[in-house]
Amino acid sequence: ILEATAPEFCPANTVDDSCPDGPCCQGEDCCVLHVGTIAKEISSPNYPLQSRSGQTCSYKLVSEPGSQISVNFLDLDLPADATQTCSDFVQLIEEKNSASSLIGTAGRSFCGQQLPNYPGPSVLISAGNSLTVNYHTAMTSLQRGKGFKAAVTAVNPLCSPMTFEHKYGDCDCYNTCGDTIVEPETTTTTTTSTTTTTPTTTSTTTTTTSTTTTTTTTTTTTTTTTTTTTSTTTTTTTTTTTTTTTPFCSIKPKKTILI
Repeated sequence: ILEATAPEFCPANTVDDSCPDGPCCQGEDCCVLHVGTIAKEISSPNYPLQSRSGQTCSYKLVSEPGSQISVNFLDLDLPADATQTCSDFVQLIEEKNSASSLIGTAGRSFCGQQLPNYPGPSVLISAGNSLTVNYHTAMTSLQRGKGFKAAVTAVNPLCSPMTFEHKYGDCDCYNTCGDTIVEPETTTTTTTSTTTTTPTTTSTTTTTTSTTTTTTTTTTTTTTTTTTTTSTTTTTTTTTTTTTTTPFCSIKPKKTILI
């Protein structure tokens, strides 16, 4: 039995992007998109209209450490020349090499009018939690296509499912694999009632005077009555049972694999 431990954090969907001037901006990392489990679409400028000449554009995609970036190409229209050379292309490139990566620091460039890997799923996955997508068009005045469109998501098998789509002939296929793994965290408290009884004594004095007059004698009679009452004070403390569900990766991100 192998026990695989996931990263400390699952991919989030609440981090803001930083791409104020669009992907064709100037300067390193001038267009950074945070990628979560909800897909975001990226495309070449002016898509779905014809691309312009002389463009150099870049998206830097990042997610939480331990996650990977999925690029699902949905459309590609970058005509190659007669020798199948790409003067206009879209390129994926990573910051580090990995033995299992199909991209790496050398990058992968695509052009043509069919999706990469067609008729199979057109999905490429980074080895790490960052990936750069470059887009380039030459200065020539040749007829250009509309560029590219892709859906980008963060993937982590121990946090959430992976969803992608691809075209197979005339069919549009939508695929989801995996589950959202959660571990409920329950906090239970009790309700306590406290009753306090305090005896209170109240004295009531009733005086009855009876006067008998004779020639020489006056008699006075006094009666005293004491009444005891009890006052009860009840204090009730009420608490609420709270149940919260927290993403699995943020507590004990583990999954057992049988081999």
